[in-house]
Amino acid sequence: MIKQILFTTLLFGSLYSIAQDLHTPSQILSIMENSDISYSLEILKMKKALPNFSEAINAHDSYRVIDGDQLSTYKFKSTPEVAKLSEEAEAFFQQSNAKEARNTYLKILDLDSTQYGVMTYIGQTFEMEKNLKKAEEWYKKAIKSNYIDYMAHWFLADIYRTKGELNAAADEITVASILNRNNPRIKKAMNDIYKLNKLKIKDWYFNPQYDLDSLEGKISVKFGKDWLGYAIVKALWRYEPGYAAQMGGTPYNFSTFQEKEALIGILAVMNKKTQKKYPEFKSMQSALDAKMLNEYILYEILLPYHPYAAYQLSEETILGIKDYVLAIRGQKK
Repeated sequence: MIKQILFTTLLFGSLYSIAQDLHTPSQILSIMENSDISYSLEILKMKKALPNFSEAINAHDSYRVIDGDQLSTYKFKSTPEVAKLSEEAEAFFQQSNAKEARNTYLKILDLDSTQYGVMTYIGQTFEMEKNLKKAEEWYKKAIKSNYIDYMAHWFLADIYRTKGELNAAADEITVASILNRNNPRIKKAMNDIYKLNKLKIKDWYFNPQYDLDSLEGKISVKFGKDWLGYAIVKALWRYEPGYAAQMGGTPYNFSTFQEKEALIGILAVMNKKTQKKYPEFKSMQSALDAKMLNEYILYEILLPYHPYAAYQLSEETILGIKDYVLAIRGQKK
């Protein structure tokens, strides 16, 4: 049952085309009212600060293997000999001795052809020598061998920018951003390339305003104005016995289904005023109109908190997110 309800009447239209088996906010409240658990709803007194994502950055140390529909991600393994050659190559690179660095990297590939990250470094050695054609060739080779190599996409984007192929540059830097969502250097490169394409992208994050707590079996749900519908769904998924399993998920694992159900609570009360207040609301509506809500959820909600999850996304899904970012986030100046 609910001890205290602070709830605005919700208006419903066609937003349930998002998914047919999701509960409406009024249904969510009914479940809470009839629950054996006591739920307490109250206004969040202070705005929740945005988490610090500075350490949520992917390293250039992973590759994946595709076997049919199965994607498996692994960390590169290094033998003592490969490690020694890597140190030598890095020393040559730091000395701007591109030729010797490249020759040493090639020796690594001769020893272990699965050291795909080395292909990106070889591309860099050619770029140091202003040989953009060969650099581009090696970056593309790295991407073909290991699509999740964000550095290869990033550096290829820079090659395209230098060549004046701005649309291709925007595509590649956006993919790099998806593969390493919080990397500040990629963000800067992305902003620069978008500017050349007469696009602007604001650096905001999805920052839901709610808190959940459990004390002696009583659930406290605190929410910011405009976030009640989101908060109550999160409460049910986490605390209501059997609810998450009934909905095909688990209480704590990420689920696009859970997010869609929570977003319905926002969409139901959203208006031009709240869209202006919350950029995540405005982009959500645009994504819904463009039938890109899944891409919105992955880019805005999943990847900032779990950037490594990008490595488990198919190339098709990543390209779909890329289209979302360019169309919705990359606003025309």
